[in-house]
Amino acid sequence: MLLRGAVVVRLSDVTVQLGGRRVLGPLNLEVPRGATVVLVGRSGSGKTTTLRLVNRLLEPTRGEVTVLDRSATDWDPVRLRRSIGYVIQEGGLFPHMTVSENVGIVPRLEGWPQQRRRERVSALLDMVGMPAAQFADRAPHQLSGGQRQRVGVARALAADPDILLCDEPFGAVDPITRADLQREFASLTARLEKTVLFVTHDVREALTLGDVIVVLEEGSAAFVGTPEVFRDSDHPLVRDLRALL
Repeated sequence: MLLRGAVVVRLSDVTVQLGGRRVLGPLNLEVPRGATVVLVGRSGSGKTTTLRLVNRLLEPTRGEVTVLDRSATDWDPVRLRRSIGYVIQEGGLFPHMTVSENVGIVPRLEGWPQQRRRERVSALLDMVGMPAAQFADRAPHQLSGGQRQRVGVARALAADPDILLCDEPFGAVDPITRADLQREFASLTARLEKTVLFVTHDVREALTLGDVIVVLEEGSAAFVGTPEVFRDSDHPLVRDLRALL
């Protein structure tokens, strides 16, 4: 272990085969409570596949995925997915719903009373810098890319999940907005003590956000280390990635 603390997500000798082709594994990975673990690597190295295993959007061919001390197969898939926040590019917002409806969708599905939902949505929008009085009734198309991404983060946090899965969430915004979002996201997840598994192609983003950096290559973890170890490593893949800075 690189960081101290209970392991919230563990992948043990996990392999995924699709259409007879191995797309992941064998992969061993631990995500400690409260840490941000960032997955980097070439396209097709298995980053998004790893995320999809955690919330059972994909099942392993071999090996075991453990989430919050339970095998993922012991979880009801719907219950598991509702207990994990998921953030993707552009926030993945439902275009026919208002901002407040998007943020409050999981609490609504969970049967929260309307007043509790309204208070939670308002608090989260304030937390991500989008006051409810100004933004709650807007449609996604009325927002900028950065604003949609903030709403996506708020929605992922709505039911107060222990775990956030983030699949290149800031990849579609301009560099200045992206830097702002990275700072806000790092501050927010640290303050809320969330456990984050984060996918990016951006090495600078990985170093900014990650407590642990995992370099995937052909579906396996070729390197696992802190940002400090990453900066000093002689591993050839790490050297190639550092050259992109």
